[in-house]
Amino acid sequence: MKKVLIVDTPGIGLRLSSERISFLKGGRVEEIPLKDLEEVRISRGVSLTSDVLLSLVSHGVIVTFIDERGTPEGLLIVPTSGGTVKTRREQIRSYEDRRGVLLAKRFVESATLSRSWLLKRLARHRPEVSEKLKKVAGLIEEIYHEIEELDGEKIDEMRQDLLALEGRASSKYFEALSSVVPQEFFSGIRTRRPPRDPFNAAISYANSMVYSETLKCVVFSGLDPFAGFLHVDRPGRFSLALDLAEEFVIYVSHRPVINLFSRHSIGLEHFRGSPEQGVYLNYEGKRKVSRAVTTSLLKSVPYQGKRWRVRDLILLRARGIVSFVRRESEIYPLLVPWE
Repeated sequence: MKKVLIVDTPGIGLRLSSERISFLKGGRVEEIPLKDLEEVRISRGVSLTSDVLLSLVSHGVIVTFIDERGTPEGLLIVPTSGGTVKTRREQIRSYEDRRGVLLAKRFVESATLSRSWLLKRLARHRPEVSEKLKKVAGLIEEIYHEIEELDGEKIDEMRQDLLALEGRASSKYFEALSSVVPQEFFSGIRTRRPPRDPFNAAISYANSMVYSETLKCVVFSGLDPFAGFLHVDRPGRFSLALDLAEEFVIYVSHRPVINLFSRHSIGLEHFRGSPEQGVYLNYEGKRKVSRAVTTSLLKSVPYQGKRWRVRDLILLRARGIVSFVRRESEIYPLLVPWE
């Protein structure tokens, strides 16, 4: 299995030596053969030459540039990656008809059901807050049924209603998590730019790893990553990758991050900054969250009668979008809760 290399420590330099990428880590030189790499994620402050970039791309390695939160800002891919022109033409056309409506609904429905699933899963092992978590899970399922009933001919006619319902479900979900994550780490409110507490910082970083994974799968499938359905167009935003990430962030990102805090595997010493200026993971904190998310991506989950590694399922779902927009499949099925 090929590796994803994350290089997000300022001052590190990537070098090329005999078909290997080398860099200094912890006072010693690490080397990884190019043939073993699937993707390299690079943040600001990391140095490398054009020869390194060209060697990575020529070996089929995706190079993703990320910010300090791990959010993709750009990527380099092999010129032959991607699908046909027909896929992108149909993707754009589907925005204006019911295909776009169904896709946007599916992204929100999957995200909403996943929130309910996780709260009920957390309730199993927390008797002191079990009833509260199950009650909120039930309220979120009621919102899911409201989403089911929404309909329209074009996504622009119903996006705000979809987002309003998702926002209600998200607010209830995070409020419930405040009874699970220790108060010193989480205020009970989702904050992003910047994250105001350690839990939000960890969630944002983990979500960005999922976003990177969905971006890669969208590109490999031949879809236009900028042309989303639920997320509106915005310069520099990979909207379709954000759409697809909606289906996976709860399982791949939130579940392992909650476990890190619940098991005291991560603490205040793994963060820097302040609530006023923003709280961020330090190097060791990023390493812990990255390892937990990577483990989630490699887990096997059931889907349509088979078991799939989650990272393979993301690619399968991206290809499902392709089949749906090209009218090769009549449905884009709901991604139901995980266990």
